[in-house]
Amino acid sequence: MTIGGCCDDADSPLLWILTSEITGQEGGAISIQCHHSEDFKFISKYWQRGLEWNSCETLTSVTFGEDQSQRSFPLSRSRLDMTDSGHYWCVGEYSEVKLGTPLELRVKASSLLWINDSVVTGIRGGMVSIRCHYTQDYKCYVKQWCKGEEWNSCEIVAQAMTWKVGDKVRLDDDESQDIFTVNVSALEMTDAGHYWCIMENNEVKLGTAVKLIVKEVLPSTETSTSGIPPTVQTSSDMPSLSHKEKAFISLAIMGSSLILFLALSIILKRYVTKMKGELYVIITTI
Repeated sequence: MTIGGCCDDADSPLLWILTSEITGQEGGAISIQCHHSEDFKFISKYWQRGLEWNSCETLTSVTFGEDQSQRSFPLSRSRLDMTDSGHYWCVGEYSEVKLGTPLELRVKASSLLWINDSVVTGIRGGMVSIRCHYTQDYKCYVKQWCKGEEWNSCEIVAQAMTWKVGDKVRLDDDESQDIFTVNVSALEMTDAGHYWCIMENNEVKLGTAVKLIVKEVLPSTETSTSGIPPTVQTSSDMPSLSHKEKAFISLAIMGSSLILFLALSIILKRYVTKMKGELYVIITTI
């Protein structure tokens, strides 16, 4: 027996989603929870896609017993494409009974949560700041910074309003500017990797991907067998002259120039005197 809808009567819901519509952005990620009654914690559950209830395509399948305390399971999709827009169903089955509640996913080209550059580069020992922009509709969402290549299994590294002085990672949410900023200090090579800027409320989670690259402070050098990195001597590494040595060399050059000038002056004076004598003899003879 197949039942479309979320409950058997108005007072006792069996399977439900708190919102029937969710909007994501192209290239981003979304996650939404589908809840079920405690009475149905052992039935199979999955998501289907399609407008018609009886002709849907099954997307994922899990078992209720995996996390009975939550009594919910997520629909998570990353790297959203415009073709992901459409109708989905949260489905639960028990014996011959099948329950379903609908969800509409809209993927927009315009950004809801974005950064200006999806690749950020920092220097080991330094600091980077990542500015995550969002639209006004998401001011009240909890802002998070999550590490991990996969959207469903990333580890939350920082969250707004929870950091303290001295923390390596700090997240500040400026609601007046619709920006939350992630500051990562004392960068290490292990900090490199894939991250997500995330906005989340109790039911819906949105995210956009960021890649952090950490480079060495100086160009890498090979280590010698003694354990000491080899050095390459350049012109800038050669010993430089002291101020006294430079002054001595300058005075020596000036002294040599003066002696040369005096010598030339004496030779020129003698030559002129000699020429005058020869000219006098010629005049007297005449």
